[in-house]
Amino acid sequence: MKNLILVLAVVSFFICGCETPRGPGDCPSRVSLTVQIKEQPIFSWDPPCDVDGFIVYRHAVSVSGTNYLDVVWASDITQDNPISPPLVYGVNPAGVDITVPAVQLIEGDKYKVKVLRYINEMPGYDFIGETDFIYAP
Repeated sequence: MKNLILVLAVVSFFICGCETPRGPGDCPSRVSLTVQIKEQPIFSWDPPCDVDGFIVYRHAVSVSGTNYLDVVWASDITQDNPISPPLVYGVNPAGVDITVPAVQLIEGDKYKVKVLRYINEMPGYDFIGETDFIYAP
């Protein structure tokens, strides 16, 4: 009987084309992101699950009439090193490749933080949570 259950489980896995889950920390398709402003902002999300990357940027910066996003801290997007909350601005999570090192935030400026999960199709990630904050320690 145990062998039959195992065979059925394996067959159903291949029929549905499901990906192997990474574990109990996987995030749903959307999370609620919050920011606690201290000396350095602290980012948390609910449910408190594992994400695959993050980006923090200053809202549009105008240069000669053209608006740009000013990325101030970002990580690579990978399933290899899941990131759990809380995430303290500028404190690089263990094992996570940082693509944009943290810069000093400007008091009174408006920023946005987004957390991402890896997906198996282009562009390779999905934003699952975001929120704005004003840096005012």
